[in-house]
Amino acid sequence: MTERKAIAKQEQQQNIVELVRVLFPQLKEVSDVEIIKAVALARRLGLDPLRREVHFVPFKGSVQLVISYYEYVRRAEKSGKLNGWEVRIGKDDLGEYAEVVIHRRDWEHPFRWRVYLNEVRRDTPSWKAMPLFMLRKTAIAQGFRLAFPQENQQLPEEPEEIVEYETEVKTISETQARRLWAIAKTIGEKAGIGRAEVERAVREILNDYGLESTKEIPTALYEEIIEKIKARILERAKLEDEEKGG
Repeated sequence: MTERKAIAKQEQQQNIVELVRVLFPQLKEVSDVEIIKAVALARRLGLDPLRREVHFVPFKGSVQLVISYYEYVRRAEKSGKLNGWEVRIGKDDLGEYAEVVIHRRDWEHPFRWRVYLNEVRRDTPSWKAMPLFMLRKTAIAQGFRLAFPQENQQLPEEPEEIVEYETEVKTISETQARRLWAIAKTIGEKAGIGRAEVERAVREILNDYGLESTKEIPTALYEEIIEKIKARILERAKLEDEEKGG
């Protein structure tokens, strides 16, 4: 029985390794042992690579865990202390920057964190293709780590050099963007809210992801963002019904 369990466990681990290699083809030169160790660490941290909460990156023969910037936001939301946030692009005498403003229920004043493009920009495909999107991601990740240190203290730091693995980041097509808007408008019509409210809901979700337009949506996040938009529209419809009823 013990031998059967050992064989079953080995087969399960091998299946996991194969799945991880499909999700992260850049790990082709990394050993199965290192991949299994990375999966175990991700599980201990409560991170799911299938949901893109964490990315596996080859780093000096092992696997480096890179946390999705939105995972910091999720953990802040779970704390019950987050009372809204926003990120914006600006420019001053020091150059172009992204600033994230985070409101905590237990703090009197909002927390502000500013990141300058000339200080964090990297010579990688992602930064070349979407510099402002990457800048906003950086500001969000750094800002939420600082504003919610207890919630994020278990998450590993992200050394700058690991971004060198990046391949070309794919964004959605115009057809996909039109489909997104069509879905949003259909949900809005069924829920009985106007076009302006639908557009506002879409813009809010894009802002949550640090995006300025649908053209910037990474393909990997497309379906997830659509689901978030649906939920936000239905949430707005519910609020409108409650206001009318009151």
